[in-house]
Amino acid sequence: GWMIRALDLGWHLAPDGSDDTHAPNWGNCNRWTVVLAPGLTRANMIAALQQRHCYSTFDRNCRLSFTINGATMGDIIEQPVTAAAVTIDVNDPDADDAIRLIELYGDGEVIQTDEPGTNQRRIELTLTPEPGTHYYFVKVTQADNQPIWSAPIWVTVPGG
Repeated sequence: GWMIRALDLGWHLAPDGSDDTHAPNWGNCNRWTVVLAPGLTRANMIAALQQRHCYSTFDRNCRLSFTINGATMGDIIEQPVTAAAVTIDVNDPDADDAIRLIELYGDGEVIQTDEPGTNQRRIELTLTPEPGTHYYFVKVTQADNQPIWSAPIWVTVPGG
């Protein structure tokens, strides 16, 4: 809920898979932030974080890709669009780590769901949003209830 409230207020942010513990087990929280950077240099990592090219996961090796019109999660699509071509790819190399649910959110509401029951899934669909500015993000829930949250992508539809 906190992320949707912030997005509804116009914030441009991405989910983070860390914690704020003040105990001896700091950093051992079994949540991660995956940063989508072209390389492991300091400059690449900082640039990717500034662009919100990341997602939060409770599963260390499950991979999520989310794009709209070729833009990566975290992007603000500057050019106005009339259609949003969405691609979601989820892949977990653990054959027994099934994906229970994939939810596509639009402006804080679930607008598309999929229940694959497998360890990999690709979804392609095209949205035709109303005029205005919109944000979209993905939540994946695995069979063991481990969640994965993408950064949003923002689009603007002209008119209205």
